[in-house]
Amino acid sequence: MSFFFVQLADTQFGLFKSFNGRDPEELQRWWRKGLRIYPTDVTDMSEETDHYTRALEAINRLRPAFAITCGDLVQDKTDVEQHDLLLKLTEMLDDDIPMRWVSGNHDVGVPPTPESIAAYQVRYGPDNYSFDHEGSHFVVINSSVAVDPSSAPGEWEGIVKFLECDLAKARESGVDHIMLFTHHPLFIAFLDEADHMLNVPRVRREKIVELLMEYGVTYAFAGHWHKNAYAEYGPLNVVASGAIGYPLGIDPAGFRIVKVHADRVEHEYFGLDEIPESVTL
Repeated sequence: MSFFFVQLADTQFGLFKSFNGRDPEELQRWWRKGLRIYPTDVTDMSEETDHYTRALEAINRLRPAFAITCGDLVQDKTDVEQHDLLLKLTEMLDDDIPMRWVSGNHDVGVPPTPESIAAYQVRYGPDNYSFDHEGSHFVVINSSVAVDPSSAPGEWEGIVKFLECDLAKARESGVDHIMLFTHHPLFIAFLDEADHMLNVPRVRREKIVELLMEYGVTYAFAGHWHKNAYAEYGPLNVVASGAIGYPLGIDPAGFRIVKVHADRVEHEYFGLDEIPESVTL
């Protein structure tokens, strides 16, 4: 049976106002890194509220099987107001459309700690988990641990063990597709690309990809970049989606619609002003 879901990323409540009053030279340095940051006069979370509200209204209209937000839910993990506003707005979703959460570096820190992970879990639930829908299996991991596990002893080893057990069980069950969700893209262009702020370091990236390849995972959806990026390694497709919050590239704020059929997966990113009235499978 075919179905579709909606993938969002980087709601990041509080980011717009964080650029208020920034030094122009600092913003120029970000531009040289390929991230388009503009000075703002925003002093509240009205921009994020507008974007997220429009997204939720569209999701209610489209009726996906579920929605999933791939990390950086807030700008400041210690700011209760940011978390509370995000969760309050999420209550707009119709009861039969679940929102799945993925932890990002702004939600648990890099390096994350046992305390920051526990605080995230209290609000949003497990940071490593899986679920099934209509013959497909979906896996979520805390990629901030993969980026830097130094302050969370045992967490990286736990992720590896979780992936080994979960993926093996899913493959044995004969699912049509297995897909991974992270915040950080595993890689942006090539598996062997250099480590940088936008990917998972190679030493742990390669272990994750090894497991994904072994068990036939075909898609790894992510955020973090605040713009779209697509990469492949064999049958594995790595898809980084633009932000629902503050864009850092030419892609507008929006979300991705992913259609899942028994024999294939199709996906397309839509800006908030381009979201279709309905989805045809």
